[in-house]
Amino acid sequence: MPSPSPRGGYAACLLLDAWASLDRPTLDAGEEALRRWMAAAGLTRGAAAGGQLVLCGAPTHTTLPPVEALVRWDPGWFAGRELAERVPLSLPPTVAMATVTGERRAVEAALRHADLGDDVERLGPLPAGETDVRVVLRAPLERRAALSAALAGVKAVRSARKERAVIQVRVDPPDPAR
Repeated sequence: MPSPSPRGGYAACLLLDAWASLDRPTLDAGEEALRRWMAAAGLTRGAAAGGQLVLCGAPTHTTLPPVEALVRWDPGWFAGRELAERVPLSLPPTVAMATVTGERRAVEAALRHADLGDDVERLGPLPAGETDVRVVLRAPLERRAALSAALAGVKAVRSARKERAVIQVRVDPPDPAR
């Protein structure tokens, strides 16, 4: 149930602990913080109508892009900046990504039988819990459908064989490390 909002919006919005929103160890921490801040600010009257927005807890020794985007009220600027920074690093959404997580042997066997193609880069295996590992797969955007089809094929074969070890396949996860 959405929270009630007074006619004309709230007179003020106080956003606390900005650092906590920005300091999350995820790829989308800045995006998520800005989304939440703008959603809250959107319930507040505009400055011309006497509304006030206060962001507390942001570092003052540096300019942070999500804070700047909030001040500018320009999420498009922030999104463009994020995208430009991700291109040279080959991070989503500039590439297709998938993760395969499960017991080491099951993940290795699944990937051994997957028809991934030569242009799919494998990162890992990386630890993913006490006993599981995760392999991150990265491919050019134009190969997203082929990557998805190959992984769906792996899941289908494993299901038909009634494999006991569970693997989790995620295509385009929000944060490939999680």
